[in-house]
Amino acid sequence: MSIALQNLSIEISGTRICQGLDLEFSTGQVWCVLGCNGVGKTTLLKTLAGLRPPNSGNVRLNGRPVQRVARRQRAQQLSILFQDSETLFPTTVLETVLTGRHPWINPLRGESAHDRDKAMAALERVGMAHLAERSMSSLSGGERRRVDLAAVFVQESECVLLDEPGNHLDMHHQVAVLGGMVQQWKSQGGLVILVMHDVNLALRFSDHLLLLFGDGEVEHGPAQAIATETTLTRLYRHRMMSLDAPQGRWYLPA
Repeated sequence: MSIALQNLSIEISGTRICQGLDLEFSTGQVWCVLGCNGVGKTTLLKTLAGLRPPNSGNVRLNGRPVQRVARRQRAQQLSILFQDSETLFPTTVLETVLTGRHPWINPLRGESAHDRDKAMAALERVGMAHLAERSMSSLSGGERRRVDLAAVFVQESECVLLDEPGNHLDMHHQVAVLGGMVQQWKSQGGLVILVMHDVNLALRFSDHLLLLFGDGEVEHGPAQAIATETTLTRLYRHRMMSLDAPQGRWYLPA
């Protein structure tokens, strides 16, 4: 599994996100995209998923231009969790998770018992199995986020794109649920690309960072080499200080 960026340039509403970027995301890696509000992190993620075209250059999914991969095949290889989700139709928790199985389901036959078992196992994993028949509209923000993560998990794609996956999650679910899923995807040879605002969670989960500074400037590489007080201070335009902790170095605003 790989996503290769070739001479990629992206702009939106006068904001230059990247310019002539060459980069490859590969099997078994966990990348985190960091940057200030408005620098284009979400737009970059949508471009990687083939949901919007770049201004120039190419995004290649397993060697093929991502936008030329048929949608069903693309959904089998790549899944995306958006920053916020909304329920347009009345659905239950279980029905929502089963949407993650759609790329694999014969539309003439519908979901099988096997698909429902996978969905229930994913709900058990995120602590929501007891609410399987509840309406999505009755859930809290954190509960909805856990259901959305379960839907991505049962999609079983090789590449997972997550936009602010920790939104609405308490600390336990950020670490135990989200962190556990990221670790499993990585250990199974998947590719994970996250957009996050929490630098310390990013460093806890990721082995590579992609930093968006604005005006097209980008820096990328191994997380421990990229994350320094100087670089993060420049990235966030606010002085950052580091502290040594048992899990590694932590960064806080000064």
